Order: sequence, then C-alpha cells, then structure tokens
Amino acid sequence: MGLTKEDVFKKEFSVVFRGYKEREVDAFLDEVIATFDEWEKVKAQMQEDMQKLQKRIDDYVALEDTLKETIVSAQRAAADITAKAEQEKEDILAQAMADAAEIQSGAQHDADALLGEATRRCEEIEAQYRTIVAKGKDMRDAIMKLVAYQMKELEDLPMGAEPEEANAPEEQEEQA
Repeated sequence: MGLTKEDVFKKEFSVVFRGYKEREVDAFLDEVIATFDEWEKVKAQMQEDMQKLQKRIDDYVALEDTLKETIVSAQRAAADITAKAEQEKEDILAQAMADAAEIQSGAQHDADALLGEATRRCEEIEAQYRTIVAKGKDMRDAIMKLVAYQMKELEDLPMGAEPEEANAPEEQEEQA
C-alpha cells in the first residue's frame, strides 16, 4: 500500500493565487483520513476474521487427517479381523474334518469288529447245528436199529411167551 493516512495528514499544498480553498481541502482531507481509519479498522477486522477462519480451516484439515487415519486404521483392523476369522474358519473346518475322519475310522473299526464277532458266532452256531444234526441222524439210526431189533424180537417170540428184557439193553449199548 503506497499511501497512508499519515501521508495524507502531513501533506501540505502550496498556496497559489487561484488555488483551492484551504478549509474545503482540509475538510476533504479529514474525510479521507476518516475513511482511511475506517478502512484500516475494516482491514484489521478482516485480517482477524481471516486468521480465525484459517485456524478453523487448519482445525478441519487436522480433523480430516485424523478421520482419514482412523478410517485407514479401521480398514486395517477390519481386514485383520476378516483374515483371522477366515483362518479360524479354516482351522475349525480342518479340525472338524479330522474329527469326522477319526469318528468314521473308529466306527468302521467297531463295525468290522462287530461283523467279525457276528461271523465267528455264526460259524460256531453252524458247527453246533451240524453237530446236532449229525447226532440227530445217529440217534435216529440207533432208534431205527433198536426198533428193527425189537420188531425182530417180537416176530421171533412164540405166541403167548414173555419177551426177554434183560438182553435188550445190553444189545442197545453195543449198537450205539
């Protein structure tokens, strides 16, 4: 700024024969000085306002930076939590699969053991059945021989004679 209010106040004009009226010039200069005063006050107020606004802008910029850092931090935390959750999911799934395989293996082992025991028991029962059937045939054959022997004895008896009871059991034992 080239001209100040002091420059205006100190300015002196030469007096000439047909010059300006000194009072009018002084009055005008007083108005100019008053206007300069108002402008300086307005300028000072504007500078103060501008400083306040600049401080607010600086505060908003700092807040914006803080918010950006917070958002970035939150995004990182979310990514970390997501990655940990994904890893935990994979670990749980792997453990569940391992547990299921172990349970299945144990169940298969138990089923194989039960099947083996059932097969062995069936074979024992079949062997016992064959033994019983064979003994049943032997008993039937022995009974048939005894009945045949008894029939023969009855045929050989004279009419009215008593059968011999003492010889029959001994012959049964020999045939068996």
